[in-house]
Amino acid sequence: MPSTQEKATRLQQATTKAQAFLVAGGDLKSAAAVPIGLELIHAYDELAKEFGDRILKPVEESSPAQQGLKNA
Repeated sequence: MPSTQEKATRLQQATTKAQAFLVAGGDLKSAAAVPIGLELIHAYDELAKEFGDRILKPVEESSPAQQGLKNA
């Protein structure tokens, strides 16, 4: 399991990558932005857990979206 420092470093690296993408003129609505955004969100969530908070909430197994998929 990564240490708090490793999680903070991961978040800093993700932030730096996102900033570089924007400085280079990257479009936040492009497909290229998706993995950068996901890494940023996941890195932030991992660090937030260390402080007793969660950014990404778990999906309930019986959510309406999943029930819709089962009925398809």
